[in-house]
Amino acid sequence: PEKLRSLRPGEPDQIVRKPVIGHTGRTAKLNMTIDYTRRVVVMDECMEEISWAIAFAAIGHKENAEHFGLTLGGIGGLTSLLRKPIPDGTNGEALQAACYAIGNVAASFHPNQQIFLKNQAIERLLDLVTVEMPSGVQRAACLALSAVVGDNPESIAHVLAYHKGDLESDELVQRAGGIGTLLVLIRDVRPDPNFKPKKGSDQDSWGAVADIYEAGIKALAAASFVNTSGLWFTNATSFFSTADKRA
Repeated sequence: PEKLRSLRPGEPDQIVRKPVIGHTGRTAKLNMTIDYTRRVVVMDECMEEISWAIAFAAIGHKENAEHFGLTLGGIGGLTSLLRKPIPDGTNGEALQAACYAIGNVAASFHPNQQIFLKNQAIERLLDLVTVEMPSGVQRAACLALSAVVGDNPESIAHVLAYHKGDLESDELVQRAGGIGTLLVLIRDVRPDPNFKPKKGSDQDSWGAVADIYEAGIKALAAASFVNTSGLWFTNATSFFSTADKRA
């Protein structure tokens, strides 16, 4: 057997069996000697690396972002990664990478925003804006959301419609949809007891909270003011005036 190097620093190498190559050159089924949970983590690492490759290729590169948007299933496949569960023992690194890839692809070529909208990226990103998620995922989802929404009135409408009126949701969410979801995150975020600083970083858990605040505010800004008669301004005025009456 040969060793498959782990992509996560500090983790032991995993043992795999060599694939059997037939006369056709096709690889037979790869039998791993690791358990199912570990296989999920290995796949998680692979998707993380692919997402980072997309993210870096799209940073400030309009042509790369445009080509990715035109690739059949590219944006849909990237958005589908946001539905993946977080494997035990990880901090959602693959989800974070997918969020950054989505944000860069949307920010570098604005027409991609419409494709993300059709693939329900806004709803999937808002699903990650919760204190139950690891701090890195919360921040990445907010930053990606700010790029995908990007002051687009149609996107803002989707943000406002997110779980609005859902009686099982927080009152802020019932009244302001995705805007309320972001406000709830800013209100409730606390230091993550499982926070682990990145290699070479001296950031503590409170520093991570500050980063989440900043990212949440960016997402709010992107989804808030198009102009003084815009969707959010009207809803915000109504919401806060109602709150004043209740007080």
